[in-house]
This record gives sequence, structure tokens and C-alpha cells, in this order.
Amino acid sequence: MDVRIGCAADVPLQRLQAFLGLLYERCAGVEPRIVHLTTGQQVRRMRDGDLELGLVHDPGAREGIAAERVYRGEAPAAVVPLAHRLAGHGRVGIEDLADDVLLLPRRLAEPGVHDRVLGLAAAAGAPFRAVREAPGLDVRDLLFAVASGEGVALSAPSVLDAVGRLGDAVTARPLVLGGRMPDTCVAWADDGHAPPVRLQAAAREVARELYGGATR
Repeated sequence: MDVRIGCAADVPLQRLQAFLGLLYERCAGVEPRIVHLTTGQQVRRMRDGDLELGLVHDPGAREGIAAERVYRGEAPAAVVPLAHRLAGHGRVGIEDLADDVLLLPRRLAEPGVHDRVLGLAAAAGAPFRAVREAPGLDVRDLLFAVASGEGVALSAPSVLDAVGRLGDAVTARPLVLGGRMPDTCVAWADDGHAPPVRLQAAAREVARELYGGATR
């Protein structure tokens, strides 16, 4: 059975492979076809019947979409260009980013990440000079803007491992800041474009096993 599965570009490959490996075991005959898309793009394609499953950053309540948590969100890090004054520091405080421009993923692309970063920054009373969205939808557009000196970002540290060589142009510094980035979820349409029931059941089982900390 061909299964079209979306995956956010910054989900580490090892996590995608772990999910797929267990899905093979739970749903015999699955032949996944993976396409990397933003959470927003995946939600739209699932609603249109163009994807059976998607690995997304927690999108919150969305009409016509069911979701199950797969991986816990990471503690955020400050992502800065290599020439930044904090690039060589250990843990940094949010106050150390005073007067920097905060760059956010576009809300259309990653609504959960966008809102979570804004919420964390607001709760910490962060004195950013300005807050702007990235120039494009892809996480690499955000990181390239950081590498070009346009601002800094708050992100899961694993993002740099997931985007290849671009991760060599920026660095993630541990951040003294409460809260976590959104969980990674598996999602699917639960309306007229819902995938087969056995695939939904398998996806739920795999998600619950991985989220509960299983290491298989």
C-alpha cells in the first residue's frame, strides 16, 4: 500500500526513520513515499486528500485534522550567526539578546512554532529590537537569514543537524529560558479524506510508543 507521508524539513532523519520502522511493523505492506513540507503545507494537503499522514510541529486544534504526539519538544536554543557576540558563549540568557532582531518562522508555514516562540519571548520580557518573519516558508530561509546577520532565532537545537551544511554557518547556544518547543505529531485527515482505519490505528500506536520513551 502506497502511503504518502509528509515530514517537516527540520525533523531529524533518525526520528523519521524510527517512526517509519515501527510503522512497517504495525501495518504490513506499507510503502511510504516521503515529501518534506512545512506543517501548514501538510495540513492543507491532508485536507485535500494528497497526503495520508504527516509528521508536523504540533499545529494545535485544526478542523478536519487528527493528531497524536510522537516526539517531545526540545528546550529552545538561541541560534546566532558565527560572527555574533554570543557565538562562543556557553549558556546565555534571554537578556543577552537585547537589541537583536528576533526572526520567526512564517506563521503560515509553522503556526505552532511561530506562536510558541512569541509566547516564550513575551513571557521572558525579552527586549528584542524588532520581531520579523523569515523571508520564506522553509526553515532554511530562516537559518540563512540568521547566517546573513539579519537577526537571531529561538529554535530546537536539532534543527541545525537536520538542515545539512547550512547548519555550519550558524550556531545554537543553550538558552536559560523556561518552556519547550512544540511537540512533533503525526497527523491525518479525519473527514472525507481520512486514510484507512488500520493505518490510523498503526500511526497512533507508533506515536504513543515513541512518545512514551520506547527505544526500539
